[in-house]
Amino acid sequence: MPLAILNRAHFNPAPTAAYGHLADPSWPGTFTGGTFTEFVTATTGQTYTYCDFQGGVDVGTTGVDAVGVTFQGCRFQQSAGVSNQGNNSVAQVLLFGDNVTFDYCTFQPSTANYPAGLAGEELSGDTATYVEYGKGYQYAINGGGGFNTSIGDLLVDHCDFWGFGNALELAGSTLASPHIVRNSWFHHGADPFVVNQTANQFHNDCWLVNDGNYHGARCENNVMEIWGNTNLLAWQGVGAYNDSTITGNRFSGDQESISLSASGTSARVTFTDNSFSTRIGRAVGTGKPLRWWAGSDSGTGSMGRRNTWLVPGAAATGNYPGADWGDPSWNGLFWHPGDTDSGSGHAVDYTG
Repeated sequence: MPLAILNRAHFNPAPTAAYGHLADPSWPGTFTGGTFTEFVTATTGQTYTYCDFQGGVDVGTTGVDAVGVTFQGCRFQQSAGVSNQGNNSVAQVLLFGDNVTFDYCTFQPSTANYPAGLAGEELSGDTATYVEYGKGYQYAINGGGGFNTSIGDLLVDHCDFWGFGNALELAGSTLASPHIVRNSWFHHGADPFVVNQTANQFHNDCWLVNDGNYHGARCENNVMEIWGNTNLLAWQGVGAYNDSTITGNRFSGDQESISLSASGTSARVTFTDNSFSTRIGRAVGTGKPLRWWAGSDSGTGSMGRRNTWLVPGAAATGNYPGADWGDPSWNGLFWHPGDTDSGSGHAVDYTG
């Protein structure tokens, strides 16, 4: 029998790979590029190395694109309701431009509220173990059209995201100018279940796209693990997600964990070599971890292969504490699109 969901507790130990500014191979030990307590506007050709941004960053402005901007080993920090951006977007970064890179960067709540990161068990009854609504923030990076944002080429690599409502909200990826998010860690999203009793909550997503028409995007070798209320990979809406690649990722938690081409019209989607972990609980009755793949896959040249379940036993082993739910006998078996929370695991790979 599957393990019962005993409580709303889960674990977020650091994965074996390294993420964020502290993991940058050349990290000097301090923010040698400066600390910015006020709002910053980045312009074309600028590179920011080892900077601490505390008041929000606009890459370009409305109607004036910034092209070729790089952030290397930087930290972006703020909390809900706190932003020096003129439009009060409560985003760490707004994007207006093209060819923007974030490499080994950290996006987190204000260090005034969280001097150290949260890396252990999150327990709903213990406010010391999760990010409270009023101490988290809405967006890490917003290039999804809100606040007049837009973004062409985008690369997010080896970054660390935590304390967010929506880590990434994006739109506009194309085959010529794709959005690539790889080797990054999404964890400890801000409270989505009003645990802090403020009557407010976040709509939690790791990578949100609202309306499709989003092509050539690549989600590669990331770890997305949050106790949330929506989707980890939230590629939603009625538009297509053609020629997209989701490969080598570890997914765990949220509600319907993966929403992939909700319209069911996408073509040439590659969904391979991902693992679905049950270390983190999901909302009761959410059904399938992977939503809408069958529609996306049917007759369109899409492919799902070598996706497996990760259901650790009750005892902690290395970075993997016991499963929050699921049957350990599924561990290592193939994960098919139609699998549900009530019983899953296949000896033979999916062939659709």
